Amino acid sequence: MRTVGTFRHISCTCRIGPDSDRMAVVGQYCGARGMEGLRVADWI
Repeated sequence: MRTVGTFRHISCTCRIGPDSDRMAVVGQYCGARGMEGLRVADWI
């Protein structure tokens, strides 16, 4: 390797919560509200 660098992916968070929480975009099983079959996952 001649060049070594770093890369940072800037991202944000999405709120997980019950159906009664209007600010939550993801439910308890990581399903995105309003999008059938879409899941949100994070790996650290």
